[in-house]
Amino acid sequence: MITVIGWLGDCTDDLTGRQVAAIRSARLIYARSEAAPQLARLSPDAEVHAFVKPFANSLAEIASREAENPVVVASGDPSYFGIVHSLRRVAPAVQLSIIPGISSLQLLCARLLRPSDGVATVSLANRAAEGALDEITGLIAANARIAILLPPATPLLPIAKTLEAAGFAGSLALGTSLATPNETVELPSMAELFVHVTSGPAVLLVEPATKPSPPRSACLGTPSVLDDATFEYGGSNFTKLEARLAAAARLRPDSLPRHARVLEVGSGTGALGLTLLRLRPDLELTQLEPDDERAARSAKNALRLGCRPNIRVERVEDHATSGYDAALVGGGGIPALKATVERIRDSAPLVATYADPSRASIARELLGNLAVIQIAGAVPLGAGWRLAPATPIFVAWR
Repeated sequence: MITVIGWLGDCTDDLTGRQVAAIRSARLIYARSEAAPQLARLSPDAEVHAFVKPFANSLAEIASREAENPVVVASGDPSYFGIVHSLRRVAPAVQLSIIPGISSLQLLCARLLRPSDGVATVSLANRAAEGALDEITGLIAANARIAILLPPATPLLPIAKTLEAAGFAGSLALGTSLATPNETVELPSMAELFVHVTSGPAVLLVEPATKPSPPRSACLGTPSVLDDATFEYGGSNFTKLEARLAAAARLRPDSLPRHARVLEVGSGTGALGLTLLRLRPDLELTQLEPDDERAARSAKNALRLGCRPNIRVERVEDHATSGYDAALVGGGGIPALKATVERIRDSAPLVATYADPSRASIARELLGNLAVIQIAGAVPLGAGWRLAPATPIFVAWR
């Protein structure tokens, strides 16, 4: 069992009684370096380790020593894109006990004498910035109050550009190194936001100037992802609507966790992944397409739909990142499918589409399930019409 404690700031008086009891009874503690001396005084018999860089090394060590019941003292909001999220990626089966403390949002709102209810939280920590910025854009369109959690040394220029592009008009508050002697609470202007870099962990509170209106979709007015004519495909094959919906459904998008990391391999023009992203705009989608021309078309299609996937001109066999929460495979053959299996979590859903029945048969052996999607469209025939079948698409999944 790994016990995770949320401790905002560096004053031990701010720890709860339950947190102190867990620290004092611990024999193995991991924490940020500045907190290690105080934790050693609280638990003199414990073996105290400071987090090291790269942080992945500390995560791997903590997970490997689970049997010793380590206590991990994290800063800020450990369950929101914090160390809980990271441990789950490294060791999905790890047993956790979480003892939260006050959050940075709660403390900033207390400093400002403002309520913290009804605030949507977005984190730039431990995730792709593009997904967070897309989420901020949608929340601005919905006229929402937003708290943006920021790691140290974060330039606020991308956030300022996102707010400006979304037409934000309202007030800003920035709390940095909260609950420490270096705490600052500022009310920056938009101009100041463009040049600001956080000196420590921070939270930016973004509040609209007017009374919130009913939420509306940030996608209104954009072309429809459900219209094949939306996609530029340069005459090459691309996954048509019916097959896209069937493949996306078998990925079980309604069961994926918020901000799940999804990998699309051989994305081509991006149609399948962009359909999934419209259904779940919070997902962090990485599209791999080794062909420069097709990847450029995918980027154009994403821009037309107002989406921001991470598009990489790369084969999955050369892709270094792993631990994805789900995957789609549309190209690259069976070798790409096997390489994709190695880059997602053991229990993660995976869907692959093929026009070649021999590849589909092998995919079925690897994944366990196979279906064929056959569509026929009406075309003129003399004074009447006939059904013209499209190329059947085989969908394999687990």
